[in-house]
Amino acid sequence: MTDPRPPGTNRSAKKSTTPRSKSKGRDMRGRNLEHVNLSTDDLSGAQLEQARLKDATLKETNLSSANLAGADLTRAGLGGADLGGADLTDAVLQEADVRDVNLSHSDLRGADLRGANLTGANPQDADVAEDARFAGARGLTEEQRAALTEKRARLDESDE
Repeated sequence: MTDPRPPGTNRSAKKSTTPRSKSKGRDMRGRNLEHVNLSTDDLSGAQLEQARLKDATLKETNLSSANLAGADLTRAGLGGADLGGADLTDAVLQEADVRDVNLSHSDLRGADLRGANLTGANPQDADVAEDARFAGARGLTEEQRAALTEKRARLDESDE
């Protein structure tokens, strides 16, 4: 089988960690972005309100100060992403990979993180209210659970 890449192309090159796209502040409200790969992109300040990002790959993506209110991020891969200051009001992150994600100063009021993997993330540093749902979320430390309980987040199905 012949390699489709042009001669001289480095066939063993690893994926670049340099941002592929700079969509800073871009308006993508309500768009269907299911299954897209936006890893390492700069989407800081982007308007993604009501966007459909089911099964999207957003690893190490800069989503700081992005508007993701009401967005559907079910099963999205967000590992290592920066969501600092992002608006995730009423966003759905069920079964999402939120490992090592920066959630400082993000708005998680009404967000649904049921079944999400939050290992290494910092949801306790986000704006969380009693309507934020974390039932079945994995990777929360006892200290994080205590801080989220103090903020009245729903950590168990019985809280629903």
